[in-house]
Amino acid sequence: MRIDENEKINIWLAGNTGLRNPMRIQEGFIAFSQSPYVGHLHGNENELGFMKFLDKNGIINNVSGKDPSGSHARKWRLMFERYGFIYGQAKKQNGFEQDELGKMDDITPFGRSFINADSVPAMQEYKLVELIEQCSSKRDEMEAPAWKMFIDIAVRAGFYANKISSMMRND
Repeated sequence: MRIDENEKINIWLAGNTGLRNPMRIQEGFIAFSQSPYVGHLHGNENELGFMKFLDKNGIINNVSGKDPSGSHARKWRLMFERYGFIYGQAKKQNGFEQDELGKMDDITPFGRSFINADSVPAMQEYKLVELIEQCSSKRDEMEAPAWKMFIDIAVRAGFYANKISSMMRND
């Protein structure tokens, strides 16, 4: 799903990648899900291959030779991981092994659901769930007014009031 290609948009940070158009997330993720790079996004050869795949499929417009490092692929991989669409690399300091998390760079159940979102509100709902999860995991680091404001906005929007209340009670 695209916004009119002639429409001027501002940079929108998704996973701190500088992704310029949030409407491209689902389109890019669907392309990834149908690519040979599912489960294989790490390593220079895979990064360059995935970047060329994105370009060939019209997801990005990469001028030949402009990015010999594959950074576009790493930006997309980071965004997929931050949104919970793919499994990231398990870190021992987090207390679990890769096999407990899922195969690195493979699509999560949440990612499979996002692929099937059939409207902009449905995509926004999936993104909101992930933002809530990210905030809830960091709520001890957030100042109370900021956390309360986020919860108030989410509850007023009618999204996941029970889920939010449950997270606040640490159920």
